[in-house]
Amino acid sequence: MENLYTSCSERIRKNAFLKTILQFYKIPALFIAGAYIVALIYLWISKDYISFKLLLIKPASVFIIVTLLRKIFNRKRPFETLNFKPLVSHKAGESCPSRHSASAMIIGLMFLTLHLPGAYVMIGIALIIGISRIILGLHYISDILLAYMISLLIYLL
Repeated sequence: MENLYTSCSERIRKNAFLKTILQFYKIPALFIAGAYIVALIYLWISKDYISFKLLLIKPASVFIIVTLLRKIFNRKRPFETLNFKPLVSHKAGESCPSRHSASAMIIGLMFLTLHLPGAYVMIGIALIIGISRIILGLHYISDILLAYMISLLIYLL
């Protein structure tokens, strides 16, 4: 596992193009957040209050559950346990589950009932967010998978 993080980190640090792309790692999360806000506004204006409430309650539930689990587990991040410098600065601890990945995935899943083509895009972006969190050395693969499972479970309830 240490080799995965170390080799990714070294490759990116040595490649000018990848280092440039790395500067934009927050854009997918901002896109998801923006689409979420637009969807909430659209549902409110169109008076679809049932969908509006679901779009509020399910992502909020995921956020709360994931935040509580992170406090309970307080798992160290890969850069803490494997002794390498992460590609971006980040606070220590509370690695599992990934809140970025869980939030992005539940929003993507919620789009399945709102706009199917948009859902495919959003779920794809949620997957990119999860992969980027691993590559950046901020999360273990299991952190991301647990985040996605929590989102799927809440979506199905």
